[in-house]
Amino acid sequence: MTMIDEIKNLKFSVFKKEDKKLVTKNLYWNKIFKLEGKLKKTNDIYLKNYVDIEYLENIIKGKTVAFVGMSPNIKDKNLGEEIDSFDIVYRTNFYPLPTHLHKDYGSKCNILALQLKYHQRIIENKDIDLFITYHYCQYAHASQNKIINISNKKKYLLGRFMNEYINGDVIFPTAGMLAYFIAESLGCSRFKYFGITGYQNENKEIVNHGEYEHVIEEYKNSFIRRETILKTEMKKVKCHNFEKENDFRRLIIKENICEIDEYSKKYFI
Repeated sequence: MTMIDEIKNLKFSVFKKEDKKLVTKNLYWNKIFKLEGKLKKTNDIYLKNYVDIEYLENIIKGKTVAFVGMSPNIKDKNLGEEIDSFDIVYRTNFYPLPTHLHKDYGSKCNILALQLKYHQRIIENKDIDLFITYHYCQYAHASQNKIINISNKKKYLLGRFMNEYINGDVIFPTAGMLAYFIAESLGCSRFKYFGITGYQNENKEIVNHGEYEHVIEEYKNSFIRRETILKTEMKKVKCHNFEKENDFRRLIIKENICEIDEYSKKYFI
């Protein structure tokens, strides 16, 4: 079986349907009840917007997918029109974009992955088709949009899959790597990265948010806990191994099973 065949097979080995009991367990509903003071409420109010992998597959299958990072390496490169030409535009944490960024980063967003688990302003945005979360979202029941939770178990299995190819110790993939696995295994017709660096500087060294402009200032300023995040030492983030993940991304780019814009490619060759 080729590498691309094994990635496509992740649909069955990792992204299989979970029943509501498992979803409920993953989302720590008891914690939600305690936080919101609604101990006697049923789960239904919180689960009503959550969907399963089959719903996500119906969105992605047969479609072209662009994952858009917020690296400054595509600023003033006028890639916005190309990005918006993809059927599905997949972003993380930051939306809507300021108008002045549209010509470079596009304006469209179909799927938004949220690392910040209590970002009410974003979760209530009606222009987004689907949110992907990794944690309990306090405002999920108020959202007008559909939400899917990617459990730690799924991310752990993806980390093990990557390690088989790179002899690494990745625990969880980052949002950008997860986007590729989701899109490819659920049957997209094309996947392309825009505006990513893999947390690297031009010497391919892992750097911190506050030490190097690997994300644009508008993105940094959108963080709820901006000062905390800027001080994070990326090499000490236990759930990721950025260097090894970048090795895996280099491999799929080299094998021509993943596209990347010319300005980001230099970080992975």
